[in-house]
Amino acid sequence: MGCTIADRDAQFLSWEEIAANRAHLHRLAFEQCISVWQQYEGLDNFPPLWGDEIEYLLVSLDRRNKTATLALKQPKVLKKWEELSKDPLMESQLHPESMMFMVESVAVPPYGDSFKAMLRVENDMKDRRVAIQACLGMDELPVTIPMFPRLGASGKFTSPDRMSSKKLYSHVMSEDLFSHFERSKVISDNLRGRRCSIAEANIPVFRDINTPWPWKDDSVDWGHIEKLPFLLPTPAPNCVLLDHFAWSGGACGLQTTFQAKNLGEARLLHDQLCPLSALMLALTAGSPCYKGYLVDTDSRWHVTNALNDDRSMEEMRSKNSVDQGMAASQMRWSFSPVYAGHGDRVLEGYQLCNTRNLEARALFEKAGMDPNLSRFFSHMLKYDHLIMDPDHLQPESPSDTYHFRALIGSLWPDIRFKPPPDGSNIGWRVEFRPMEVQMTDFENAAFVVFMALMRRAVSYFDLNFYLPMDLVGENMRRAVMRDAVNQNKFWFREIVLPGGDPRGLSPSGSDTHDSNLANGYREMSLEEIMCGSGGNAWSSSPLEGRAPFPGLVPLVHSLLDAVDVDCETRSVLNGYLEFVAKRASGDLWTTAKWMRHFIQTHEKYKADSVVSEEICYDLICTVEDFTLGRACGPTFKET
Repeated sequence: MGCTIADRDAQFLSWEEIAANRAHLHRLAFEQCISVWQQYEGLDNFPPLWGDEIEYLLVSLDRRNKTATLALKQPKVLKKWEELSKDPLMESQLHPESMMFMVESVAVPPYGDSFKAMLRVENDMKDRRVAIQACLGMDELPVTIPMFPRLGASGKFTSPDRMSSKKLYSHVMSEDLFSHFERSKVISDNLRGRRCSIAEANIPVFRDINTPWPWKDDSVDWGHIEKLPFLLPTPAPNCVLLDHFAWSGGACGLQTTFQAKNLGEARLLHDQLCPLSALMLALTAGSPCYKGYLVDTDSRWHVTNALNDDRSMEEMRSKNSVDQGMAASQMRWSFSPVYAGHGDRVLEGYQLCNTRNLEARALFEKAGMDPNLSRFFSHMLKYDHLIMDPDHLQPESPSDTYHFRALIGSLWPDIRFKPPPDGSNIGWRVEFRPMEVQMTDFENAAFVVFMALMRRAVSYFDLNFYLPMDLVGENMRRAVMRDAVNQNKFWFREIVLPGGDPRGLSPSGSDTHDSNLANGYREMSLEEIMCGSGGNAWSSSPLEGRAPFPGLVPLVHSLLDAVDVDCETRSVLNGYLEFVAKRASGDLWTTAKWMRHFIQTHEKYKADSVVSEEICYDLICTVEDFTLGRACGPTFKET
């Protein structure tokens, strides 16, 4: 969700100004969408380049008093980085993120199209971390965990302390936490303006043996309510109340972006990544703490989903939201509810999309789009703009595409479909966004490389992961639950290979959707999906009377066998694949599971769900040890 340094001095319209021009802006976005499609649909033969984005928390350690706080150092870090980037050997970029305590790094240039290029990833991530560290002071460090455990907790949690002023739209959070780069602050303001209320997330607190019950979020402050422009939300029983964009924009993710050969491959890649989203979210879960409390979920996804919900009360009560169960898919931060691909595999019943924007769909089809692509783009265009430059109310030229790009830039699906930038040599791209950032560079490299290998396997074997989108949404709901890797099952397609298993296993039945096993898909454990079933070297799962499932990790191994990768490259990639397989089997813990264990076994923990300042400090210090290689943890090495 990062912006660029160029956004620093930009000015944007308020929601009231956008609303006054809503019809005009929608018309321009629609016309420009058709223009972008017509201009770039014929692009072809782009190499499979790819890259990653890593978001970091900036943390300050007070080693004398044993406290860890978020360092509001983004402007200073970016200024120092600009000086360092003059070095021609600097091969990465640093961008501002939503909050003053965050930055985002991007690999530059993108990774190449060879398997050997994947060996660059981990070292590149290490170099980026070292470079960010060079921009910080003593006892300050870049930390890659999804959520700071005590963000918004009672007491001091930022350095300097900014909680004493500008609590305009939250019980505890100050507007001073926003980055000086205006974009995120404006999005937050306009999201609140559109819904005419403050977005909130109520997250169930984890009930430990000494947790008071019923439990009440005592951090809620009603003392300044008479001064506020909006009514503050009330916490739900036994829930931690999150009522500010900081718990959304202040969470760190790990993204990968893939360039496709052409539009057709981009559509296919988007669709095949959709059913993988929940699996990778569960495997990378690392957010078991909010506001200084242990909560009963492990991931940030449902929090960001709720805090980026710009629907009005009337829209929330609509028939489509209530009766058809489409609420999650209507939010800006959501799983993608519409497949973009075409062909016999994309069944009509797989799509999850309400009937809004039928007029746009008809006009897209009249312009020449096929029905699935018209449905896909019309779903995007049903939203309102949240960001708009006042100088762009009118297009600068007939070729201007600002209004379309501004609209899709304020949507955050788990799989983002990215048209080529104007005036560039970049092709159609697909961004995979659900993963939570990991503590170490090895873990982050392993997951992004695994996704890059899966991208290759999808094309090489013509894999078919299509599921009904309502089951993709159900998987996302399950993925955020506590210890989802070990406790939950996920819907997945039983037959993924069009012509049999490349390792010699033959799936039962044909590639149809009318089998007795829920039309060709069934619930499986993450171990079975990732490692396979049938007694292969990667799986301990019994068949239970079913045909063997090949497993995603063995499929990648089959790909590497088929393309004859050199020994050095294969050895490194095998290490990453073994890590992913062991994370899926539960042999290696998720970050969230390790954090829970660390907190609950800490000598100062009172079994009351509270993450104290000292516990938080010790946890961050241990993460620092993991990152610097001074210790090994159960998330990435068996102990």
